[in-house]
Amino acid sequence: MTTPNTIAYIELDSHADTCCFGSNFTPVNFTEYYCDVTPFSEEYSAMKDVPIASAATAWDNPETGEPIILIFHQGLWFGDSLTHSLINPNQVRNNGIEVRDDPYDPEGRPLGIREPETGIEVPMEFIECIVRVNTRAPTIDEINANPCIVMTSDAPWEPAKIGKKDKYSAENISRHAIVSGLTAARNDDRKRSECEEFVAGCSEVYSDNLMLERMVKSVRISSTDTVATESESDSDSEMDEIPMVSVSKMGSRRHTRITAPELARIFSCGIDTAERTLKATTQLAIRHAVHPLSRRYKTDLMQTACRRLNVEMHTDTMFGTVKGIRGSAACQVFTDGDFIWVSPIPTKKHTGMALVDFTHDVGIPDRLRFDSSKEQMGEGTIFMKTVRKKHIHWKRIEPYAHWQNRAENAIKELRRRWRLIRQRRQIPNRLWEYGLTWIAETMSLTVRHGQDRTAREKITGDTPDISEYVDFEFYDWVWYWDMPGGEDNPELGRWLGVAHRIGGSMCYYILAKTGEVISRTSVQHMTREEAEVDGNKSRMSEYDKAIKEKLGRGDFVLNETPENAFIIDDEDEDVAVEFEEDPGIPEADEFPTPELYDEYLNSLVMVPEGDGRKEGRVTKRLKDRHGMPVGVRHQNYLMDTRKYEVEFP
Repeated sequence: MTTPNTIAYIELDSHADTCCFGSNFTPVNFTEYYCDVTPFSEEYSAMKDVPIASAATAWDNPETGEPIILIFHQGLWFGDSLTHSLINPNQVRNNGIEVRDDPYDPEGRPLGIREPETGIEVPMEFIECIVRVNTRAPTIDEINANPCIVMTSDAPWEPAKIGKKDKYSAENISRHAIVSGLTAARNDDRKRSECEEFVAGCSEVYSDNLMLERMVKSVRISSTDTVATESESDSDSEMDEIPMVSVSKMGSRRHTRITAPELARIFSCGIDTAERTLKATTQLAIRHAVHPLSRRYKTDLMQTACRRLNVEMHTDTMFGTVKGIRGSAACQVFTDGDFIWVSPIPTKKHTGMALVDFTHDVGIPDRLRFDSSKEQMGEGTIFMKTVRKKHIHWKRIEPYAHWQNRAENAIKELRRRWRLIRQRRQIPNRLWEYGLTWIAETMSLTVRHGQDRTAREKITGDTPDISEYVDFEFYDWVWYWDMPGGEDNPELGRWLGVAHRIGGSMCYYILAKTGEVISRTSVQHMTREEAEVDGNKSRMSEYDKAIKEKLGRGDFVLNETPENAFIIDDEDEDVAVEFEEDPGIPEADEFPTPELYDEYLNSLVMVPEGDGRKEGRVTKRLKDRHGMPVGVRHQNYLMDTRKYEVEFP
């Protein structure tokens, strides 16, 4: 611990690959990790077991006298043994904080640190070739009561990986070979005798080495803090009369430092099991407070509330030529190459909110690739704040190398499918928000050729239920039950997709005659027989006319800008895309088949039988021995030679 109000310098030092906290810092919490610190010269010995901590220092504004609390995470704690503190500017920059440490800046910017979101600046001075500023160690009350700036991320700081291009370098391979050689040498030393090999083959009980190792790994850790008193050590008979009470361990720490023995004690398991558990799980939200409770803990631990996905996602923005019915001008597309997720957004500035929605609806990806647009990489953007807060490993694609971003291929496929379905079903273009969402969801729920699982199951591990999608096609005519007791029930509408965030299961978006999108659960198909009724024909005609007037106006057309590289309704030829790897020829079953648009399939027909007729359902079209459909379609049904299989009840 340090003395409050101790004044000292904090110096910017890029040679120190991690921030070092000295006498002008107050510890906030300690992690369970320690480091060995190597000095600049080999003549000095290394410092062993230096704790990694979060700490705070205070800078007093000379104009207002108000203290600004600077909080640093993932730093080395030296305390009073270090008269001044060292700050790694690159560790600060990695958290999105602007650091100006160039006294010869060509733009003439003053030295200092600036927080982009609030605009708070801490000026620094250049003395004896060192950029530094005087701060002091604050009290706990000051930390709780004054404005704070989080200077470094609480994510694990690994300076060796920052800026490292190839982890499989010759040096690493050589080091791995040396370690493998030492391991092999140790294994040779542990070879057992032939006799021991024989008895161990019968049972590990007969081998002292194997039995001892197994016993150690099976030890269940219990509390060692209890001290026997004189009354407890009298006689066995007295001990038998005393009921045994299990007391939880009380230690000197306010929160547990997770190690294999500690986890074995808590989970009542062996050390070997605890070690495997620690390797197979994460512990990103463990608290490490060292001071008594003086305020409430943070409750927005997003990394525990959302699913974590062991996958690399790619994201890009897709623009529309018209404003969507919900007011969206663009949508953010996320994909790993198979799974596709779409989030309509008002403008490209809202890409950060799309990422937040993705982490809640799908999960937190382990890795994320995106371009260098200012809406994503700019100062204080929600996008980068979400990336850092949720511990996502991010990587930018190289400029003018769009083939590195798989999201661009997904955008092209979404455009192609939307154009096809819109032209086939005469869908107003302003419904693209719902259309693209439905296309992305159905693509992710489809098992592609050569695979045995859906794209969603591959990244989440959950077997999806497609009951909500199999009853309707996009923009189908439907009947829906509106308000209870309404005179016009059921109402006529168009089906626009599944409403996941409204009501319970099997709730759908419906386009009403008024042009508004509503959500209803009581929805049914309009049958072919109902569509042939004159009264329903007139209602359908009136509906289409009203929707055309509502959604077909030209005042929703967006101005095309140079950044709209992937507009949704682009009729031009697709630009050739260069791939890192040959994607291969698309499989035949990825293209629409003739059966997909066959008007007879699943329809009810009357088949002559004797002197009467019998009702049956068309189940499939017959094929020849080569797998080709039998017959040819013709507009005149007398000339139509297709053959079908009919199933009778």
